[in-house]
Amino acid sequence: ASYVKDNYPAYRVRYVTSETFLNEFIDSMHSDTRDAFKRRYRDIDVLLVDDIQFLAKREETQTEFFHTFNALHQKDRQS
Repeated sequence: ASYVKDNYPAYRVRYVTSETFLNEFIDSMHSDTRDAFKRRYRDIDVLLVDDIQFLAKREETQTEFFHTFNALHQKDRQS
């Protein structure tokens, strides 16, 4: 994240742990704020996720992460 900010200051970077991604995803489902969740993670230039193995047994969260990855990839962004 620091490298990107130093070398590409205009890029919008989000660094989260997979646990944070999971918790925010679950919260968005319970509070009916899925669109806000999607914008938070898809309207950026670089997404950095730590401890991705935490999502191994979380199928619905894996699916959401996959869609997020694809959305960023289709916009030529990084994840």
